[in-house]
Order: sequence, then structure tokens, then C-alpha cells
Amino acid sequence: MSCVSGGVLSDWIVRRWKSRKWGRRLNGLVGLVVAGLAIMAVPWAHPVWLLAALLCVSFFCNDLIMGPAWAACADVGERCAGTISGAMNMTGQFFGAAGMAFAGFMLQRNHSEALFLVFGCAYGLAPSAGWRWM
Repeated sequence: MSCVSGGVLSDWIVRRWKSRKWGRRLNGLVGLVVAGLAIMAVPWAHPVWLLAALLCVSFFCNDLIMGPAWAACADVGERCAGTISGAMNMTGQFFGAAGMAFAGFMLQRNHSEALFLVFGCAYGLAPSAGWRWM
């Protein structure tokens, strides 16, 4: 649901502001920052319902950017959109695997609070990675 919502929101921003660049960027900025803040708050969520709510917000906001991210590949890559999409997917899978190895390392040492802070900061830094390209 959130992936479709992100695409609809992105298309609406493109039509409203007549800027494809901001139609793709704004979703990523808002989605990643909100997801990062939700992940950073996880260690202090003591009631189970609050933990569930924070994780739901984080997952929703993370998926909110998927449609615009793939659309940005088509916008930037034009005829080479498949190559750019593949590179984006491969890079995401590589860092996803590295992140899980890092999570295992941190959890074995009982550093769960630091783990969620690092992941939250990574979400916060992620929007700056795509700023240059569009």
C-alpha cells in the first residue's frame, strides 16, 4: 500500500509543481527521515504497542520511496535505465547484507541501542546520496 501511495504522491507532486526532480526527491527526503526517526526511537519503546507502531511507521515510510526510486532510475538513465536499476538493486542488496552482518555483530555484544541509532542515522544520511544525480 505504501509503495503505491509513494508513486501516487510522487506523480501528484510532479503535476502540481511541474518538477520531476522534486516529485522524486521529496518522497525520499520525507520517507527516509521519518523512517530513521522511528528506528532511532525503537530502543526506548517499552510498551509493545509502541514498538509495533514505530516499526510500522518505519516500514511504511521506507516503502513509500520505492516507486519514486525506480522512477528516478528511468528519469536519469533514459535508455540505460535497466543498467541503473540493476546497479541500484545490487548496491542495496550488498549494503543490506552488510547491515545484517553488522546487526549480528552489535547484538552479540549487547549494543542494541547503538545499533538502532546507527541504522537511524543511516536513514537520515541516505537522502543526501541521491541529491547530486537528479
